[in-house]
Amino acid sequence: VSFGGQDYLVAVIKTNRSTELIVLLVCTNGLCTSSGDWTSRNIYDGQFVPTRPILMLNEEVGDLYVFARVKPSGAGTAEEAIYYKKTALDNIAFTPGDIGIPFIRDTTVLHLNNPTSTKQNVNSATGLVVLAGDDQLDTYFHNYLAFAAETLPVITSFTPTSGVVGTEVTITGLRLTGATEVAFNGTPASFTVDSDTQIRATVLLQSSTGSISVTTPAGTAQSASDFTVFYSPEIFSFSPGSGPPDTEVTIVGTGFTGTTNVTFGGVSATFATDSDTQIRARVPASAPTGKIAVTNPAGTATSAADFVVTIPDTLTLAPVADAQVKSSSPTTNYGTLDSLRLREGTPSNPITYHSYLMFNVTGLSRPLTSAKLRLFVTDGSDHGGNVSTTSNSWLESSIVWNNAPAPGAFLANAGPVTTGTWVEITLPASAFAAGNGTYSFVLITTSSNSTIFYSREGANPPQLVLTQ
Repeated sequence: VSFGGQDYLVAVIKTNRSTELIVLLVCTNGLCTSSGDWTSRNIYDGQFVPTRPILMLNEEVGDLYVFARVKPSGAGTAEEAIYYKKTALDNIAFTPGDIGIPFIRDTTVLHLNNPTSTKQNVNSATGLVVLAGDDQLDTYFHNYLAFAAETLPVITSFTPTSGVVGTEVTITGLRLTGATEVAFNGTPASFTVDSDTQIRATVLLQSSTGSISVTTPAGTAQSASDFTVFYSPEIFSFSPGSGPPDTEVTIVGTGFTGTTNVTFGGVSATFATDSDTQIRARVPASAPTGKIAVTNPAGTATSAADFVVTIPDTLTLAPVADAQVKSSSPTTNYGTLDSLRLREGTPSNPITYHSYLMFNVTGLSRPLTSAKLRLFVTDGSDHGGNVSTTSNSWLESSIVWNNAPAPGAFLANAGPVTTGTWVEITLPASAFAAGNGTYSFVLITTSSNSTIFYSREGANPPQLVLTQ
């Protein structure tokens, strides 16, 4: 059956499952050749011993009826009768433990069974008739449902769901013939009635976001969801007018509905559209001083003034990943520990620990004057480790001794470190010659006396302090 622009193939079956005894099968993709094309809905469980289901469809209004023989008093009782359940085809829902509605029942006739009908697809012209027989009385019984003719129009869907002035929208529904008006949020549109189930309407100037309505001599139908109308954005102001990367900027204007991009000096930013008149956006790390632009499907607005990106002299960065690795547990990952341990194994105790750190450096716009790695010591030692470069080819969640990248260029030596203090290791500015980007370091000690620092999961996580 077709309803509301959607084709349905439906079947009702009896299974051998006590919790899903009578089941409705539904296919809507037009293929219906494999199990993946079908979905199922549970109609009856075994509580009332249902059997012999039949299916009928009121194709005018999209109602689905399932009739079955049930035992109204439950298993182990004699009486059998015909009951039915009803649901909307476009929103199928049943309560499996509910017996349904009695349709053919007579307490003096105990063996009503085998419901049947002469027509499966019904409407207001045919009504609905179901017959059932009592094989002990050799008698048939029937009942009839009359359906009132539907005259009111119905909107079941529309596409597209958004657009600019001039967009053509295809409206699908029922009883659309004779339409006298189509409106977008109350504003009339130009339209063409293609058939009783389809209208094409064009969004006109002054239309606004809201529901679509179709009016015929019989009445007015309203869409369940809104059509979104996009207008070209305008930027009136923004605040603050300057700030470093990651500053939140409030942009005020109009036409912000449907915003797809906000840029600072041509660099895309993360943003949230609060309303048609306000957006909050964060200054991107690499944004230069420049105009703010807001883009939606209707166009792009550019601010009259520049947003001035200020670069702080000192950047303090937390690691995005860190972890220790252990020679005696070469396949174990320690990325979630709150500690970073260093130790060089000895012949009598050959266990060795190395620790890795990764930083994402952003906000550099000038040459560095200093770079320092700061670590908080939780267990001191005579040697706090050597710092070397290493590859970025590792993840905190998967680095182990066996896959840890090898040390690269030596950068600095920490010297002795004391428990409960911060140690600052001066790194050469040349280590950051590439500018903004990702940098990884490995800490290795020559001492068999362990050094332990807090990791980024600890109370005092590592810091990379860069001054430009």
